[in-house]
This record gives sequence, structure tokens and C-alpha cells, in this order.
Amino acid sequence: MAVEGALWNHGKQTSRKSAIFGLLSLILAGLFTRSISQDFDVETETGMGKCYNSFGEAQRCVPPFVNAAFELPVEATNTCGRPPARYCLQTGVTGVTKSCHICNATHPTQSHPPKYLTDFHDEDAVTWWQSETMLKGIQYPNSVNLTLNLGKSFDITFVRLKFHTSRPESFAIYKRTTRDSEWTPYQYYSGNCRTMYNLPFKQIITRAMEDKAICTDEYSNISPLTGGNVAFSTLEGRPSRTHFDSSPVLQEWVTATDIRITLNRLNTFGDEVFNAPNVLRSYYYAISDFSVGARCKCNGHANQCKMSTAENGDQRMVCVCRHNTAGADCQECKPFYNNKPWAPASAADAHECEICNCNGFSTRCVFNQDLYDRTGNGGFCVDCTQNTAGANCERCKDNFYRKSLSEPCLACSCDIVVCNCNGFSTRCVFNQDLYDRTGNGGFCVDCTRNTAGANCERCKENFYRKSLSEPCLACSCDIVGSLNLQCGVNGQCVCKPGVGGQMCDQCLPNFYDFGITGCRSCNCLPAGSLNNQASCNIATGDCTCKLNVEARNCDRCKPGFFNLQSDDEFGCLACFCHGHSSDCTSIPGYEDDKIESRFSGGMASILVLNYVCRCKPGFFNLQSDDEFGCLACFCHGHSSDCTSIPGYEDDKIESRFSGGPSGWTGVDRGGNEQPINYNAIRGNIGLYSDNNNLFYFEAPSEYLGDQRYSYGQYLRFDLRVDQDNAQLSAEDLVIEGAGFKVTAPITAQGNQAPSQRSTTFVFRLHESPSYDWTSRLDTFSFQRMLSNLTSIRIRATYGGQANSGTLDNVQLDTVRRSVLSPVDSAQQVELCNCPQGYVGQSCESCTVGYYRDPPYGGPFAMCVPCECNNHAIVCNSDSGVCRCEDNTEGDSCSRCTSGYYGDATRGTRDDCQPCPCPGQSECVQDAQGEVICVRCPEGYVGNRCDYCADGYHGDPAGRYGPPSACSRCTCNGNIDPNAVGNCNSTTGQCLKCIYNTAGFYCEYCADSYYGDARANPKGQCQACNCNVYGSDFLTCDRNGRCYCQDNVYGDKCDKCYDGYWNIESGNGCEACGCSQTGSVTFTCDLLSGQCDCRPGVTGRQCERCFYDHYSFSTAGCEACNCDPLGSLFQNCTEQGVCRCIEGVIGDKCNACEINKYDISQGCIDCPECYNLVADKVDEHKIAMETLRKLIRTVDPAQVNDKEFERRLRELDEEVVKVLEQARQLGSPANISGVEEAIAKLRQQLEKIEGNTNQAAADTANGQDAIADTKVILNRAEATLNAAKKYLETEGNKLLQKLREANENSTAHQREMRELSVRASEAADSLEASANTIEGIANDALDTSNEALAVVEGIEDLSYIEPKVCLHHASHHTTLRTARAERIEAEANELVDNNQMLLADVEEKSQEGRKLLDDKRKLQQETDRLLAIVDSHKAEAEQAKEAADQALEDAVKTRDTLRMFDEQVEASKKLAEEALRDLPAIELTIEDANDTATDAKAAVDAAKEDAENARQIADEALDIAKMASDGAKEIKDEANQTFVQAVELSNTADQLEEDVQEVKEQLANLQAQAESDAQLAVDALNKANSAEKTTTMAQDSLEEAQEALQTLLDNIGQLEDLDFERLKSLENDLNGLNRTLVLDLQLDDKIQTFEARNAEQQGWLTGYSQDISQLEADVLNIEAIRDALPKKCFAVSSIEVRPGGATGR
Repeated sequence: MAVEGALWNHGKQTSRKSAIFGLLSLILAGLFTRSISQDFDVETETGMGKCYNSFGEAQRCVPPFVNAAFELPVEATNTCGRPPARYCLQTGVTGVTKSCHICNATHPTQSHPPKYLTDFHDEDAVTWWQSETMLKGIQYPNSVNLTLNLGKSFDITFVRLKFHTSRPESFAIYKRTTRDSEWTPYQYYSGNCRTMYNLPFKQIITRAMEDKAICTDEYSNISPLTGGNVAFSTLEGRPSRTHFDSSPVLQEWVTATDIRITLNRLNTFGDEVFNAPNVLRSYYYAISDFSVGARCKCNGHANQCKMSTAENGDQRMVCVCRHNTAGADCQECKPFYNNKPWAPASAADAHECEICNCNGFSTRCVFNQDLYDRTGNGGFCVDCTQNTAGANCERCKDNFYRKSLSEPCLACSCDIVVCNCNGFSTRCVFNQDLYDRTGNGGFCVDCTRNTAGANCERCKENFYRKSLSEPCLACSCDIVGSLNLQCGVNGQCVCKPGVGGQMCDQCLPNFYDFGITGCRSCNCLPAGSLNNQASCNIATGDCTCKLNVEARNCDRCKPGFFNLQSDDEFGCLACFCHGHSSDCTSIPGYEDDKIESRFSGGMASILVLNYVCRCKPGFFNLQSDDEFGCLACFCHGHSSDCTSIPGYEDDKIESRFSGGPSGWTGVDRGGNEQPINYNAIRGNIGLYSDNNNLFYFEAPSEYLGDQRYSYGQYLRFDLRVDQDNAQLSAEDLVIEGAGFKVTAPITAQGNQAPSQRSTTFVFRLHESPSYDWTSRLDTFSFQRMLSNLTSIRIRATYGGQANSGTLDNVQLDTVRRSVLSPVDSAQQVELCNCPQGYVGQSCESCTVGYYRDPPYGGPFAMCVPCECNNHAIVCNSDSGVCRCEDNTEGDSCSRCTSGYYGDATRGTRDDCQPCPCPGQSECVQDAQGEVICVRCPEGYVGNRCDYCADGYHGDPAGRYGPPSACSRCTCNGNIDPNAVGNCNSTTGQCLKCIYNTAGFYCEYCADSYYGDARANPKGQCQACNCNVYGSDFLTCDRNGRCYCQDNVYGDKCDKCYDGYWNIESGNGCEACGCSQTGSVTFTCDLLSGQCDCRPGVTGRQCERCFYDHYSFSTAGCEACNCDPLGSLFQNCTEQGVCRCIEGVIGDKCNACEINKYDISQGCIDCPECYNLVADKVDEHKIAMETLRKLIRTVDPAQVNDKEFERRLRELDEEVVKVLEQARQLGSPANISGVEEAIAKLRQQLEKIEGNTNQAAADTANGQDAIADTKVILNRAEATLNAAKKYLETEGNKLLQKLREANENSTAHQREMRELSVRASEAADSLEASANTIEGIANDALDTSNEALAVVEGIEDLSYIEPKVCLHHASHHTTLRTARAERIEAEANELVDNNQMLLADVEEKSQEGRKLLDDKRKLQQETDRLLAIVDSHKAEAEQAKEAADQALEDAVKTRDTLRMFDEQVEASKKLAEEALRDLPAIELTIEDANDTATDAKAAVDAAKEDAENARQIADEALDIAKMASDGAKEIKDEANQTFVQAVELSNTADQLEEDVQEVKEQLANLQAQAESDAQLAVDALNKANSAEKTTTMAQDSLEEAQEALQTLLDNIGQLEDLDFERLKSLENDLNGLNRTLVLDLQLDDKIQTFEARNAEQQGWLTGYSQDISQLEADVLNIEAIRDALPKKCFAVSSIEVRPGGATGR
């Protein structure tokens, strides 16, 4: 079973130990770790507890405890990185913060998306979600929402947040229980609850408000600045939490499908009021972990959840329901299991759903509370088939009928009124209330197409339709943007403020930030918005501005523009300022006017003055052959003031192809390389196409890169094609660079079309529209393109299926450095007059004290002053990172270094002071000036590290006595490491024990739990689960056995002893009191107390017969079987006589009285003619009775034959008289009377037939009794066999359990005695049953005899026949006689069958007696076995204890030593690998020595170069001074040269200072190199020492291995256990451990090797960096030397190309 707390250990991962002995120690420790495995039921044991106990009874079960948020997506309303933006780390120091970074959503290492909230939390590689900063408006009242959808309902235990920044000042946790429900607050946190949330502070939770959120300031402090936890427990402080099962309020309180975190207000130091950008950038929300501890909500009816795929393909998590439940949360009963109300399972009742009873006429039912209250069965069947109805389909529908309960119902053919369902349903039911209200009682059911209502006349909730005949459509209102989910008749949802769209799923124009509160207004200024239409980005809120307008709201002009106007399509006008400034505003005091020329009075005079032509501002190099006169200044866009610089001459980049293609390649339009043909004879290159593709010649690298000096110059080339009708295009010549592209047709600039003759083509590289470049660039863009050319392509093929082109004599005009400065030197190279902050020939560099903005922006980026807060002299010119001093750090020296505190932005040397913390560790200063230590030692917290941290205890400040150090709380691992407040911070008492543990140190199991609380793995304290009714207490012993009440037994005290029941009384079990006569056994049902009754017996104690039974006896009760047609009631007297209706007779009321017939009609009177026959019958009966009496009075010995003869003659005469009377009756006059007599006789015969049937029924009852006898005998035989098997199996088990403890042996004796008693009682019961069986058989025989007598008696009535008219009765008499004979034969057969059954009964009785004898023998054998058990009990215990202990010790020792040997062998291999690495370490040290030697040589060379450079610099200084003096003398002739010379003089002074600084650095480097060389020598010596130590370790390991092998050999030779020898082996093993641990000390030594190796690697890295820096310095000095002026009038550029080559 998963340990709950382990799921939350997202903290530090155990780092892999690199030391060999550390690994060995871990493995040895693992040898003695006890592993405990548990077997789980594969079907049900996937969570906590089974859903069914060992008896198959349902019980509560729950899924495992998990982090429900793990790797689930989180929806955030704000996330940084779109667009990329800067943020700064908060140090707590007021003012501008330091150490700023970029959040970029498209960069993998700079993005902070919401998915980092729920990913795996690793403290060594923290990821986090982050919002935008306060600079972007993230602060109250603007909130940020984080929404987590769990996918289904969960029972929430806690919500945990870990902040990467300081925790917010105000935030809240919300939840909701369904996708469509409202958000419910879980908890509020705020430093000011009343103001923020209008709630009291830390309100006490009462039972009346258990489902209400409270507000606390527990986590609203700004400290710590990072890593602060927030842990919210859903049940903490709730009064009913200890009775959770009986609290529906709390059950609903912990239920949630979604969790939302609302961040309302940031915590700040108050310095945001100054609106410093970097301060605002330091305040934002950032969370590294979002965890939700919960269980999948299954209402106690499932122990696992799994992913399920719906019909539409969507996947969701659902419970695997048991207990006949269904639904995603097992929140309902399965179809057809609704006989009881659904309820969540509890510890006392699993509330398993029961199946409905629909009599086979339905497979669907619903629960009906009223029915359940009335009958105890709430299953109401629906969709009853075969025209049935009723709660159990037990009756027919209205207008239907049936003959019996099992038959279907048939229609009565009655008229039916059709319901009105508007065509959306075919089924309806009658509703009385609807009928009373409207007069129409038809209520439609199963309305289709999303309709509802009594007549399907309206739409379901959240659906709509435009007309009554149309189907209803889903509103689909967005749950976020809609006020509710119901829409209007047109489908339009009701939207929140700022939200639009039919489904309220988007922001309206000029609104953004779609969220739970609607959309926020963008507030775009129409005058500054594009086309004067206010619109913005719906995600960011940034408005779409006109060309010259900027800002989020388009409410200000861009730099260099002014006068924002709505009627200006560009928004603002450009500043003029004569080119000296780009910062301007509108000035008041002017009005609109016009300058007009109507020319009404003639032409005005034009005065032409003679003047000297010069270039306009922003242009230079006036040339007569330039159609534009001058070239535009480039200056990388930083200046428009430039002049020509001498020292350059014209040059060309050429390709003559005399020796090959010269690097030219062929490509197609997509840039794919094509083979090029070189013609060595003609000296040209060619391209050939056979499929009408366009191919180009592409220029090599020497034509690319910086070609600024080709601006205004020409590109020439000779081209020849193989056809005269060339198909031209706009991209025959393509030039690309710096993100720009220009193209031109081959005929542009006056060139001819290419032909079969070689033609020279000339193109001027100028932006003028007259040169026909298809992409119109401005001057600066064209020059910028030339400053970084990336491609020049010349089209080679011009159409046709097979065409080619050749290229030759390519020339690109440019310039190069002039050695002699000829008179006709090139003048098209600019020398810019750079503004402050820029330096270089074209203002391509930043001066000292300036850096690029943005950083690393290249030469086109602006140079801005370094922001170092007066703590650095210089900063990096590319990044702006300052070289900080005064104990400051950061890109802008804006914060104090670790161990110092203060406000580094004040700009003084004393800004940062040492921290008053242990070891001068890191601290911060809050807004009140208090210093707070932020890097306390482990276990310490507080402003001055004067308190113990959570999870530690002690009193470091001595507040409660002598000071004591903070120590980690000892709770035996039985706490949640992610929880807070686990122990008392002073005493160390554990306060939040988990895994069902308790105690000061969570060292024992809590009440009602048992197990070992200290054992691993955790969670071994299991619930006693004592039955709340059957146990004296809810606690149990250490084996989990509960303490039972009277007459209760079982480990959980959940069973009554046989013969007892009512365990829920709480006072033990009560005696069943089963009737010995009416019950089968003396046991009863545990819950109801119902005894097991005999057939026909009822009552809880089986004390009476059923209503329609009689004869209460040990055989049960007999059925009255009263004829329903003739009986008043179905019950009868104790003699079995039924109470008949008038006119009906018989014990069963199944015959009519004499002179009555047809019992189905109530035995109506017979016709009058039957009375005559009846009278005669009565007379004959009287005569027969007289005869019988006479015979009984006659003495047989005195009978006189003559008298007998006389009487016979009188009888004969009487017969003759009767015959004569019959003949008279047969006359036509008396025929009707005869017929009536015949009818009467027929009735009498029917009565005879009824008696015969009764005889047959009695015979059948006899057969049933005999069959019951067989069943009882079989049951008795099975019981005896089971008893015999039980004795045999339990006897064998008892012998096998001889080794068990004394208390178990005593228990087994008691069980065997109980077994013997039960067997004896069973035998006695069987003997009594045999006697009963014999009685039943005798009764059956008597019944059969009586039946035979009845049949024989039928013949006695034959004397009636002569009194009937023979003419009409003869035939009927014959039939009756035959039928009587057949009945007699059947009766005889029944008698024979009964005799066979009696024989079977006798045989079974003999078998029963034999089984009884076998039982007595088994009992004797059992007594003998018990005697053996008693005699050997003590011996068995001693043998068991000795054998088990010896075996356990031997196995443990053997396994320990074997595994120890394996680990030693593995350690040996690791040690050998470490030894093999020593040569590599030595080689590394030698390389370090060589590197140090080379570095020293390089330093010496650099030092020499520096000395030379210094001499050159001195000479340069003298030359510069001479140049300055000369410049003064020729000031009138060369004023510009004088200015440049002065600048060079200043540069030379700076160079002299730089050279001196380099010289000092070289000296320091030389000293460092010498020190490093000595360190390398020391490292080599230490490595040699390490090699010797490792060799010694190898020898010690080999000795340890030999000792270990000796131990293993000794163990292998063990035959008998010798405890003294084992003790000796243990001592040897401990000695071997000491050898490994104390003598070798491999761990420390190998760590030392690794540390030295890392140190050497650091030296090597430092050497490499120093050498690289030295090489760069040497190159820089050489460049300075080359750039120094040779003469006073010679002005040389200090710009050099990489590698030292000057530009051309």
C-alpha cells in the first residue's frame, strides 16, 4: 500500500554518491533493512482496503491517497513572456533592484509557463510559473487566477503552494464541485482581512459554519523572499472532523472537481511608490509547486479509479464501482439495483445497493422514497412489459386484465385518450395534480430533442429554440464569460462586462483579458489608434497604434515625433530641430495660416546669387561626376555630421575566372545549389538548365560582409546567354543584407537585354528611384544593407527548355587603405562627428562609461551611460554589466553582495554594511530598517536566526531556559514532510502524527490501531476495525484482536456464538431462544434473531405455525390445504379441519352436502327427483345398519342354517319387490323421476370419485412425506460425512500446529472439544430425526391403508344399483364399475409404492444408526488425539522455539555474509577503476605543468611586447605634441586637421594610461602564473601521495576479501548450529567492517582526490582564460601601434578589422 506522505516528497532528491565507500555503506545498510511485502487481492486491493471482507460481505473501501494535481494542466490568466520582458530578483533592499533577467515564452530556458506548477518538483532544478511584473499592471485591484481542473470529484485533504517569490499579501483558495457550479471559497489569506475580504481575522469555526471559509494572516508576511510554503488543510479546526462519516456538511466541504488560486495583492517593501522601472520589475507572482493531496471520490464504493474513454473519444477519470453502484463517483445505484436508497458507505454500513423485484416483467427500476417508507422496499419498476404496472409490475395496466400472476395482461379494448407531447415523445403517464390544475392529466416522459415539460413544450435548462416546432439547441454559454448558462430565444447568452459573442466566449472590441470577471477595457485612444478605431490585442491589451504613435494605450508620440492628432494618418509629426535633436513638443501661441500665390499681378523678381556649392547637412563628398552631388552620411544612424577622411584609394573586387570559378556557385530560386561549369579556355563560368528553371550565379564571400564603401559605386559583369529572346523578370539581379533585399531587372539602369553576345552590365548601388530597384529603401537602409551583405545573385538562365548563361569579368567598386596617400585618393569614406557616448570612424563603438541599449544590440544600438550607481568606473560596452566595487554586485551594482546589506543605489562607498548574521551569512533590510538574516543554518529561522525552523526544536535564544541548539524533530518517519507544524518547536513533541500513529515521538499506534509504528515501510499501523457493538472498547491487542463482550467472539468481535444474536444491542449477544419443536437448529440470524424454522413454522423463535398450517410438531406444520372454493378462510383447526361455507362439507371443505352439487357455485340444491332416490338410499342404509347390528348380536356358534335361509328368502323377496318397483318407475309416467334419480346417482358417483381423488391425494402426501424423509436422511448423511471430514482435517491440522505458542495450543484444545460436542449434538439430532422419519413413514403407511379402505368401500355402494331403473342406469353402472376397478388398481399400486418407501426408510434408518456409531468412534479418536496434544504440548513449544531461532539466525547470518561478499567484490571493482584513473590524473597534472610553463612564457612575451608598446606610446605622445604645435602654426590653412590632431593627442594620452594599466596587469599575471606553477607542482606531489594511498587501500581490500572468504568457508562447513562459533564469526565481521570504515577511509580519500582534480581543472580553465585575454590585449596593443600617426598631418583610423587587417 502506497505511503501517503511519500507522495509529497517533491523536495530534494538523494544525490548520487560518487565516493566508493559511500556506495558500499549504503548497500551494507540495505542488507539489514527489513522488507515487508503484502499480498493484495488483484481484483479489489488496489486502494486502501477491500470492498468485500473474507465472508463476501460488502464493506467501505477507498482509493489510494495521491497528488491529484500532478502533471495536470493549469489555466493562468496571466503569464510572463509574451512579449519577452525583463524582471528583476527581489533582495529586499529599497530602491532599484539588481540581477535582472528575461522572461521569454518562446525560449525553452527563459519561459515560465503554467505547466511548471504541477510538474515534478526538484529542489535542485526548480521550475516555476511566473506572472508579468508590477510594471505591466500586476497589482491590486488586478488579480491573477490559477485554475486547476482535477477531471472528476476528489475528496480534498490539503492544498499546498510553494512560492518562488515572497508569498502574496492577499490571496484566496476556491473550489467548486461541478463544472457548472459557482466557485466556493476554501480559505482567505491576508494581512488585512477586514479591508480586503470584509471578514474578521481568524474567526472561530463553529458547527453552524463548518462549510465557511475563514481569513488568516498566517502566510501573508513578505519573509521569506523565496521558497515560502502555504499549506491548507480542509478539515483542520472543523468541529465535526472526528465524526466525518456522519457529517454530510463536511463530506460536501472536502469534495471538489476544480481548485482555483486567486492572487489579489503583492507583498512589497513600499518602494514601488517611486515608480522606478527596475523596482516595479522586481514585484510579480511566481509559484514553483502546486500540489493537491486527495483521494478519488467514490463515496466508499470503490478502491481504485481509472481513465475511461467516452463515446466521443474524450477521456476522463472514473471510479471502478463496486457494491452494485454506478456513476463517475459511484454516486448512484446500478440500473435495477434501486430497492434501497443509495447512500455513501460508512464504517458501520456499506449501503450496498439491492436488486429490484419486478416479477420478470421489467429490467429497469427507480427508487421511490414513499414506497420504501411504507414497505421497506423502494424499488419502483419502470417500463413494465406485457401491459403490467405497479411498483413490482404485479398488476395490469388500466384497461388491461390477466387470468393469473404469471400470464401477460390483455387489452380490455377500451377507448384511450392520446396525450399531447408536441411530437417530442411517444410515452406519457397520468398525473393527478396536473389533471386537477389543467384538466389534462397526461404527463409526457422521455421528451426528445432536449425538450421538457408536461407536454414537451419547453426546452431543457441551458437550451433554446426559436419556435415550438423546432428542436432545442444547446446554449453552449461559456462558463467563464457568461453570467449564467441560460440563453435567450435567439441563443444569445447573457455576457459579463466587456464580453461579447453569442456564447460570451470572447472580448468585445477595445477589451482584453478574458476571465472570470469579464474583460477589461483597453482604453485605447482613438486619435492614436490605427484608422482612428480603438482596438487592441485581446490577450495583452496592447492597442494597435498609428505609425508614429506608441504606448499601451496609443496615447503618446514616438521619440522624435510630436503633435498627436486624430486627422493625421501617421498620428504625429516628425521633429526637425535642424537635425540636432529628436526631442520636441508642440508650442502654444500659433494659429493656422496659408501662404498663397494667386499670380494676379505678374511674376515676382527672382534673384540669383553667386555662391560656393557645398553638401547639405547629413551628406559629404561633393563630386562633379555624381548626379546627386554628395553621398549620405551613414554613421550607423547615430550622427548626420560627417566629412571625407583621407588615406583611402579606389579599389575593386574582381573575378576574372582565369584560374577557376573563384568561389562563385550556382543556385536555383530556392537557394538549392546547382552544378556550375568552368570554361578554362574562355575563362568564364556557366550554368545550364534543361527544364525552364531559373538559375543564378551567387557571389563568393569576398563580395559579402561590410561593403559600405561600395555605396554609390558600381557593380559590373559580362553576361552571355544562348538565346536572344530572353524572358526577363523583376529579380534578375538580387542583393540581400541586414534583413533587406533589393532586386532589379537585367535591363534596369539603361542596360540592354542579354543575348548570345557577351554584354557588359553596369548597376549603381544607390537607393535613388531612378535606378529601378524594385524594393524602395531609404538611404540609411540601403547603406545598412551594404554594411552586412549576405548574398549577391546574378541571373544565369532566361527561359526555354534548354538554356544556359555564362558570366565573366565581375567587378565591384570599393576603396582600400592608401599607403602613400595619392592626390587622387578616394573621398567616399566618411569620418563621422559622433555625439557623446559614441566613438569610431562611423560611430560604431561606445565610449568608456557607455553601453549598448539593448545589450548586445550591435553597432546600430544606442549607447547609453553606464548605470552603476557610482560603484564602478566602467561597464561592459556590449552588455552594460558594471565592474562593481564597494561590496556591491549586479549588472548595475544595485545590490549588496552576499553577506552585506544596505541600499546600494544611494551611490556612496558605505552603502553596503556587513550582515550581523552567523558567519556573516546573507541578510536583507526591510522597509522599517530592520536587518533580516535570510541564509540561516539548517534548522534555524528568524530575523537573526534565533528561532528553530519548522521540523526542528530547541531554544537557541534561551527564552525558556539555558540556550539549546535546534535539532531535527524525531517522529519516527510518521509525519508528512510537506506539512507544517509537525512538532513543538521548543520541546520537540510530535503534533501531527500520520499513518495512524501517536505518542510523543509518534512511536506507537494510535487508539483503535495496532502494529509496529517504527517499522519500515511506514503505514503498518492497521485499524483494529473492532465491531462497535460487539467489543468492550474500540482498541485491540498487538495482534489486532479486539476485546469482546459476552457471547461475542472473532478477532473483530463481530460474531455471536451459535445460539446467540443481536450483536448491535451493545451489551453482547442475546440468546436466540429458538423453539426446540419448531426450529431446525438452535442458531439464528445474527442481525434479526430469526431462527431456522421447520417447514410450515414461523415466528422469530419458530414458535407457531403459519396462518394456513396446523399440527405444530418436531416435523413442522402441515398445510391446511383448504379448498379456496369451499372454505371461509385458508386456516384450519389443530386437527386440520377447515371452516366451510354453508352447504360444503369435508375436512378440506372440498365436497358438497348430500342433495347439493357444484361446489364452484357454492353447492346448490339438487333437483327434487333426486330426493326419491336419496330416500331409498337412506332406507337401504338403515336396513344395512340394522343388518350389521343383527350380525354383531348373533352368536356364530348358535347360527341356525334354516333361519339364515329364511332371512335370505325374505331378502330375495324384498329384492323382487324392489325390482318390480323399478320396473314401475321405468314406465313413461315415471320416467322423469327415474332421470332425476339417475342424476342423483351421478352426483353420488361424483362424490365417490372425489373420495377416490382424496385417497390419491393422501397417497401423494405420503409420497411427499417419504421424499422429505429421503432428503432428511441425505442431509443427515452429508452432515455426518462433513463431521467426519472436519474431524480428520482439523485433527491433521492440529498435529501440524504443535509448534505454535502455548496460548494457541490451549485454544486448539478448546476448539477440538467444541468440535466433539457439536458432533455429539449432531448425532443426537440425527438419531431424533431418524425416529421422526420412522414415524412419518408409519403415518404414510396408515394413510395408504386408509386410501385402500376407501376404495374398497366404494364397492359396498353397488347394492344401490338394483333400485335404479336398469333401462337407463345399466350402461352408466358398467362405466362406473370399470372406473372403480381402475381406481382400485391405482390404489393397490400406491400401496405397493408405499411399502417400497417404507423399506427405503428402514434402510436409511439403519444407515443413520451406522453413521451414529461411526461418529462415536470418531469422537473416541478425537479424545485420544487431544490426549496426545496435551502430553506433547510443552515439548513442541520448546522444539519450535529452539528450531525457529536457530534457523532464523543461521539464515540471517548466511544471507548477510553472502551479500556482504558481493558488495565487497563490487567495491573492489570500483576501487580498481579509481586506480586505473590515476594515470589520467597524472597526465592531467603534467598537462597543467606544461600549460603553466607555456603561460609563463606567454606572460614573459606579453611583458616584452608591453614594454615595446610603452616605448611606442611614449613616442606617440611626443609625436602627438608635435602634431598639436604644428596644427597651431597652420591653423588658418587646415582648421579641420587641427581639430582631428587635438583629438588624437587626447587619444594618445588615454592610450598611454591604458598601456600602463596593461603593464601592471601583465605583472600581476606573471606573479599569478608563478604561483599557479607552484600549485601544479604541489598537486603532482599530492597525486603521487594519492596513488600510494590507493595502493594501500587495494592491499587492505584484498586482505578484507581473504578474511571474508574465510568466513564464507566456515559458514559453508556448518552442520550443527554452534552459537559460540556464530559469535566468533560476528566478531570477525565487525572487525572487517572496522577495517573498511576506519583503516581505509576510502570515502574521505576519494573525496580529496576529486576535490584536487576539480581544483586543477579550475586552474587549467583560469590559465586558458588568462592566455586568451593576453592574446586579445597583445592584438589590441598592436592595433594601437599601427593606428598611431606617422606625421602631424596624417590622420589614421583607429578602426581595424578582426585579425589586424585594415579595412579598405
